[in-house]
Amino acid sequence: MSLENLESHRKFFQTKLKSFENTHVYSRFQNFSPILAERKFFVHLKSNLAKDYIDFLTQIRALSIDKVGLGIALSAMPEVNLCGNMLAIAKQEIFLDQLCDGNKIFSMAVSEKGWQGRIKNIKTSFIETNSGRVLVGNKGFATNGRNPDYFLIVTKDNFIYNSYLVPLNTAGLEVNPFDLNYAQEATHAEIIFHEIPESKLIKLEIDYRKHAKSLRLLEIFSLQFILLGFIDRIRIELKIPHELEQAFQIFENEINLITDKLHDSSRFDINSQDLKWGVSVLESLQIYLDNVINYPEWNLFKILLLNSN
Repeated sequence: MSLENLESHRKFFQTKLKSFENTHVYSRFQNFSPILAERKFFVHLKSNLAKDYIDFLTQIRALSIDKVGLGIALSAMPEVNLCGNMLAIAKQEIFLDQLCDGNKIFSMAVSEKGWQGRIKNIKTSFIETNSGRVLVGNKGFATNGRNPDYFLIVTKDNFIYNSYLVPLNTAGLEVNPFDLNYAQEATHAEIIFHEIPESKLIKLEIDYRKHAKSLRLLEIFSLQFILLGFIDRIRIELKIPHELEQAFQIFENEINLITDKLHDSSRFDINSQDLKWGVSVLESLQIYLDNVINYPEWNLFKILLLNSN
């Protein structure tokens, strides 16, 4: 990762984010997306170039040094890694253009209550009625769920996992927003489908099961860059013990080894053996920096610890 590029992005975002501090938290990602597009944040989804993907990761880190920027990065992470890549794989160029231009917001919704992280437990599906096939079910955790233009959902139909775009204003779609206690720019919602006709949905020609693992790894890898940005922030705001600084450097070196590999391969070649999850650095933070728990964002990074088990 180029430190020169990182500093350039930081200075750019620092200037832009100042004007967003007093805006409504729920609208920040939507309003900031055209600025991200201006910075070529989304371009790797179209170019498929390793250098553009690495620049995207660098921008996520640069955003995350700022409290508001971290929330925006957390909004962008699933939109790009899940929605953007799925639109690209499915060759939905019109919708992909809308995402990459920052003009439309896409919300990803896969998980359901009781699904335990396994797509085989998805229950959202279609039933036959007198008027045709209709969608029923619910999704418990739609990212960017308060104000998207489209929800991108996964359904199960005889153990075939299809994906659909559901426009926000679709009749029969119920949206119930909720907040987490950190990074509220990244909004969330439960969504419920009340017999929505299949004809009202936009089907993506993609086998979700085939791509689910690689998409998830891309999401986790981006989360590690958000962690790097958060580390940069606490380096500025707190006195860091020598032992913890060593742990920070080891973690950054591990990340750099992965990004170096990407210069000669695709982002989809990242594998679970490459990822270090950030476990060691998170454990070191807990040991050597007790007051890290005073940062609301700390709850986000504990997800890495949970997912590593």
